[in-house]
Amino acid sequence: MRQLPYPGYSWPITQHAAGFNENDIRNMLSCALPFEGKSGVGKKITSLMIASGILTENVRDGIPDAWRDYQQLLAELGFIVSTRICNSVRLTSVAKSFVAGEVNYSSLMSMQSFRYQYPNGQKYTLQANQKSIISETVFKNCKNQIDLHICSGVLIRPAPLILRVLFELFISGDDKPLTLEEVRDFLLPSRKNDEWYQCVSEIKSARNDSGWSGNPSVDKTRRNLQDWFKLLRENIFFSTDGSRYIKLSQFSLRNMDSVERILCYCENIESFWIPTSSSLEEQFRWFSWYGQFGDLITTVEKVEYSQNVSEAVFADDDDSSQPVTLPISLSEIDEDALLKKKKISFNIDQDEIARSVIQGEIRRYAKHILHDEIVAEFAKKFKAQGAMVVSDPNTVDLLVIFGNASAMFEVKTVNYSNMRNRIRLALGQVEEYSFRLLKEKGLNPDRGIILNRSINNKSWQAEFLAEHMNVGIISRTSSGISIIPPRKRNWDLFWK
Repeated sequence: MRQLPYPGYSWPITQHAAGFNENDIRNMLSCALPFEGKSGVGKKITSLMIASGILTENVRDGIPDAWRDYQQLLAELGFIVSTRICNSVRLTSVAKSFVAGEVNYSSLMSMQSFRYQYPNGQKYTLQANQKSIISETVFKNCKNQIDLHICSGVLIRPAPLILRVLFELFISGDDKPLTLEEVRDFLLPSRKNDEWYQCVSEIKSARNDSGWSGNPSVDKTRRNLQDWFKLLRENIFFSTDGSRYIKLSQFSLRNMDSVERILCYCENIESFWIPTSSSLEEQFRWFSWYGQFGDLITTVEKVEYSQNVSEAVFADDDDSSQPVTLPISLSEIDEDALLKKKKISFNIDQDEIARSVIQGEIRRYAKHILHDEIVAEFAKKFKAQGAMVVSDPNTVDLLVIFGNASAMFEVKTVNYSNMRNRIRLALGQVEEYSFRLLKEKGLNPDRGIILNRSINNKSWQAEFLAEHMNVGIISRTSSGISIIPPRKRNWDLFWK
């Protein structure tokens, strides 16, 4: 039996991962969103949570302090930047997409549990007990959990490892669930996901050995694994009682090809967050990476959509714009002002904000924020290249001008189920605005669409847009920015 990567090694995850549901998480994020960018607002968020009827007050020293406790879960899952490293409230892109109704709960939780890894930027502090355990080992100079994982060679995603072992056992004819003891003794010692074959071999040997009863387990290790089981109840590819066993769900058994694709993605070293140090900057980079959609989301959403198990996505009511008869009026983009601007005027009265949370007004607010953050990000990018960037709040999202060359971009946030309709809408807008820019301003810009999900450059959609319609595609995900340029273009600067 293999040894643990280092003494005291486990898979820690917040105990608050248990007992939450879709509405709890959406409402907590909805209560936090009005205070984004502000510091010292924990009590105000708690008051809003109480007024909105969310969870319990969690009274400390006679004062309700629910936000202090429950925000740990949100940071663990990459929905907010940890308050340990950031004084102000900062929701991530995936969190805003969830509040805005741009991603289904089951798709989101499956994606985030699959992408969760050790090391990560949330698990940093070494507890006194752990420091004592490693004090006489080669790891004694490690100051935090990130250093400890780097020094011991740990780079692993627990959920894909569990899924891979269950998958391989199943195709070999063994459909029994994994017990907590088997996960503890045979999966936990793995440093990397490619050690799954050793896990499978050891489990088969143990199951054939009637004398195997498992190693004694400290309470902390057992509790951490139980917390993982509870979290994976929210992942549609697993079925678990949350404490003793875990197995492939019926959904997985109906979609084994998709399971294999997910595993290939999650096990690919290029899909991991690779820390270069344990610095504060690296910890922020974790939340930037984990808090954006990765390429995995498309696979998860696609298989859910095909099986009709995903929850209904909110209607695209914010895309039903009013007829515009005024000429296009362009002004230079101030990205800082854009990010500070609020599309919804929140009444300072707490009960009014609570009603906004309950009635879903926050959802529309989140959609505006998502859109404006992407506009501001690319405005800053193009300005750094020396271009002038302008827009019109009623029409053009981004018009980039560099000398005599120009390019116009329409920004859309999408998911698998609405991508086709959103792209059709964007294409119609691009056609209209480019015609009007030529007629009103004498400009003939390159045309492009900016998305928060990736499009395969070999797909028919990419060929249709870039080659047939001469509209470029820029995708922005946690993997970075990918670009499919239009067939004919004024200048390559806009497509780098």
